Amino acid sequence: MIITTAKELRQLTSSYFASNDFERIRTDVELQTEELKRLISDAVYNKAKTEYIAPTTEVPLPVQPELVKHVQLPIAIMSNYHYMQGNLVTHSDNGRKVKVNSDSERMAWEWMINADNRAMLRKAQVATDRLLNYLEKEAVAEWMSSDQRKEARRLFVNSTEMFQKIFPIDQSPRFYYTVTPFLTTIQETQVKPAMGADYDTLLTEWQDNSVSEENKTIIALIQQAMPLLAMAMAARRLSLQVLPDSVVQNFRSQSETLSASKNALEETIKRFRLDILDEGLEALDKAKQLRTGDNTEPIYLPDNDECNKYMRT
Repeated sequence: MIITTAKELRQLTSSYFASNDFERIRTDVELQTEELKRLISDAVYNKAKTEYIAPTTEVPLPVQPELVKHVQLPIAIMSNYHYMQGNLVTHSDNGRKVKVNSDSERMAWEWMINADNRAMLRKAQVATDRLLNYLEKEAVAEWMSSDQRKEARRLFVNSTEMFQKIFPIDQSPRFYYTVTPFLTTIQETQVKPAMGADYDTLLTEWQDNSVSEENKTIIALIQQAMPLLAMAMAARRLSLQVLPDSVVQNFRSQSETLSASKNALEETIKRFRLDILDEGLEALDKAKQLRTGDNTEPIYLPDNDECNKYMRT
């Protein structure tokens, strides 16, 4: 690991006590390390681990290289967040208990804990975005050749900036790379059949930056459809914690909590998903019509005489 002491966690998070035994949070650090490695690749993490300067008993802590600091921060914040979730109560042979010094302290109210949780998650997401932006800006070789980045570059929507233009995601590369598998699925199962024999030509022109005039509008419509369809998929498959903060704001109830009304929240997400799904499919239909030259509006229901009182099954 590239975090090995409680003092490092204190320095990185400002909220974890340096006097705590590091073994109490070691499991959380290991789990969050694995989680981050899935996003940035083993190669990038291993490079950071190679550059890591292990602390000694000397004070102050050693100054870490830039890559190490960027990798450490999201791991530290998320580890502390998960540690706090399991530290609200103490565990003993007699069950779970709460220890409170009634003279000088009280347990935080639920709304305070919820607000603190959201703040810590937001900070962790920003730290992860900062890490990915650093890898891209510095063109870290291990990142540039990673499978995660290569997969994104095979798409019509191949960057955070392109996704952001169609659907605001707080300029978050973390979220973009989280939904890259969704974009890949959409491109293979929906865009490719819709474009038929022209699919390979369109994709090659886009990747080679040689898009012909006749194909510019078609590709633009594809690039409009894919983020919308990906967000519809994300709203159904991902938790609210993973979604960008600006998206979650649309789902919050009037009481400012995500759990105020489960049924109302589910209905809000369902309406959101159906709206952007329809918008995405409409854009893809327009791209298909341009490709085939068929501008006929699809007829979803046949004309019917309102005087006809019969039906057939």
